[in-house]
Formats: sequence, C-alpha cells, structure tokens
Amino acid sequence: MKKFTYILAVDPGGTKCDALLAGADGTLVAHCRLHDWAMGGRHPDIMRRAIKQVLHRRAPVPLRIVASIDRPLRRELPAGWRNCAHIFPASEAMSALASAGQSFGLVVIAGTGARVAMRTCTGRETSLDTLGPVLGDSGSGYYIGREALRSLSREIQLARPATRLRRRVLRACGCRGLAELVQFSLQPRDRSRIAPLSKIVDEEARAGDRLAQRLLRDAATAITGTVRDLVQHLGIAGEEFPLVGAGSVATYSDIYWRNFCRQVRPIVPRGKLIRVPLPPVAGLAAHGLSNAAATIKLFATLKKELTK
Repeated sequence: MKKFTYILAVDPGGTKCDALLAGADGTLVAHCRLHDWAMGGRHPDIMRRAIKQVLHRRAPVPLRIVASIDRPLRRELPAGWRNCAHIFPASEAMSALASAGQSFGLVVIAGTGARVAMRTCTGRETSLDTLGPVLGDSGSGYYIGREALRSLSREIQLARPATRLRRRVLRACGCRGLAELVQFSLQPRDRSRIAPLSKIVDEEARAGDRLAQRLLRDAATAITGTVRDLVQHLGIAGEEFPLVGAGSVATYSDIYWRNFCRQVRPIVPRGKLIRVPLPPVAGLAAHGLSNAAATIKLFATLKKELTK
C-alpha cells in the first residue's frame, strides 16, 4: 500500500456529512460535521464543504481517502489535493465493524435509512434493505418519523387531546394543524427532512409518552424482521458471531436498542450484541489506518471529544 501523511475519512449520511482528518499515527487533526436538511449529507456540495473545512489551509501531501459511498471523492477535493489522493474502499458494514473492534459479523444500521449486512471473515458481504424510503428503510429514523406523522394525524382526526409529542412534531414540520400537515406530506421531500423527527420521538418516549414508546418498539420489530430474513437466507441462525448495531437511531436511542436486543435474541441466540460507541466516520478512519496502535490513539481522542 502507498504511504500517506493523512487519512481523510468521509461519511455522507442521509442528513449529515462527517469528515475526519487524521495523521498516519492516529493523531486527530480535524473533525467536521455538517447538516443540511434540504439536500442531505450525500449532496456533492455538502461533501465538498466538509472536506474543505478539515483540509483548511494545509499544503497538499499524500492522502488516503476512505468513504462510505460507491464512487471516488476525488472531484470533491480541493484542486491541489487531487493528484495526492489514493482511494481506500470501504463499506458501511466495514466501518461499523471497525468502530466496534471487529473484523466480521452481522451489522444492523439504523440511521436516517436502514440496512442489515453480514460480512464474513473472508470479506464476503451480503446485505438486505438498502432500498430507500419507498421500498425499504424498515426500522430507520425515516420509518419512525413517517409512522409518527401517520399516528399523530389519526389522533388529530379523532379529536384526541394534544400531547407534547404532537405539538413538537407539528412545530418541527412548520405546521399548525392537520390541513397544513397534509400539505406538508404531499410535497416531494428527501427522507432527511422526516428522519430527524425520530429524535423527538425518542425524547418523548424517554419522558413516558406511550405512543412514542410504541413507535420505537414497532421500528425495532421492523428491523428485527430484516435480520430474521437475512439470517434465514444465509442459514447462520446457530452460528456465533458479533452483531453490531450502528447508525444514529441504534446508537443513541436506548429504548429502541433494548427492544431490538430483546426481539433479536431468539433469532441469533449465539450472537454477541455490540452497540457501536463511535460515529461511522471513526470506523472508516480505523479501516484506512490498518494499524492497531494508531486506531487506539484515534478512538481515545474521539471518545474524549464526544464527551465534552
């Protein structure tokens, strides 16, 4: 592999784009997270801005790029860096496993979208879902936000008492009542506009709202169904392997994660359940570093940064 001075990890998600610059020894140089509710984190302009921010005023040097998208990011680099860059391919599953300190296993990603993937010790990867908000994304942040809108609309029609969950969701959508909410739902929108509602649902679920708790439980059931389908398809129900949970919903919603663990246990009784402690961009960087000491150093710094 070619030598590099910096590693640039880029994780363009449904609602945000994370960019991380680290030295070859694992020193964290810069970390940037940009949100754009209109365009989403995968828009080239958002990725370009995030990359530019972490490379700010640095002279071009050999650079290794690791990103969780299917196309090279060379076009998003500042002009002077393009001839210095070497692409190091990775997948979302590889990122999640690296963040959890694992090299193979079953990965359940519940963020803006959703997917379940099995990566073997030989590097073979099989995925289910990854179908987008119309055909898939079962158990994702988008799924939770969409189901919240559906349930709350029905509550309004039935003239049930308003709850804090309803008021917060309406406010987040910029709506004052059902008529405006219907118009909101009929407009073409990226899933990144609906997925953030899942954070409101989680906060209200923790505060005791029963509808919010049911929405998270149902979402956990939905993604558990995807796990069941993949496990049965591959015939691995009796095998022992890590089962890694990643993505903003799985990582930050304790209620969602507890429900998922309870429901998935009978399906993979020998699975070792692990919840990723760091954002996916950290796993991408670790995958590109390919050095245990450098990875440990980078992860320790990131954990301190996240607890500030």
